[in-house]
Amino acid sequence: MRTDAAAVARRTSGYAIAWRGERGGVASGNIELDGADLVLRGSLPGGRIAVERVPLDRVAGVRVGREAGERLLGEKSVILDLAGGGSVAVAPLGAAGAVFELAELVAELRAGEARRGRVLVVVPLRRGMASRARELVAGGPPFDLEPGELDRHQVFVTEHEAIFLFEGRDVRETVERLIRSPRVLRDLSRWRRCAAGPPRIADEAFAWLARDN
Repeated sequence: MRTDAAAVARRTSGYAIAWRGERGGVASGNIELDGADLVLRGSLPGGRIAVERVPLDRVAGVRVGREAGERLLGEKSVILDLAGGGSVAVAPLGAAGAVFELAELVAELRAGEARRGRVLVVVPLRRGMASRARELVAGGPPFDLEPGELDRHQVFVTEHEAIFLFEGRDVRETVERLIRSPRVLRDLSRWRRCAAGPPRIADEAFAWLARDN
């Protein structure tokens, strides 16, 4: 099941938390989901502002910390074990059972992020048909763009090909289902004059993303 970002935002925004990040020190504040990152905001003793950003793809494990050294302000914490070593501890404050709900939510988000990916559909174009391809693209896609289906869809047109980018969770399955839909099959007839051959599907093989420090 896909986790709805708006539902996650509502669920996490209700938590008052304490957390201990990779740099040490216990801060108090709140937690929210920002794209594919968990963001912890608040203040350290003495009033200094603290922000900790935890990319979901860095979370190697999620567990509930019950030992004295894992508790924060006396409360059980959710321990986020990070790939490459280190951990972040997050403790919901003043809400019975919230630590287990938060642990389940982070595990759900982590599993969903692991299924996230990109797929390119490449359509070769006949000579001189790039302008017509751009006209077709400008009319919008032959399917509804709704949250829950895809996170991103972009189209690029060169003089020799049209490149359709799809991004989301379980994206290969989503693209294959869209290609088989009656609306897309009907729309393909408009591309027959442009296309120099059948479309090719390319799966993501490598990705790099700069993150804020």
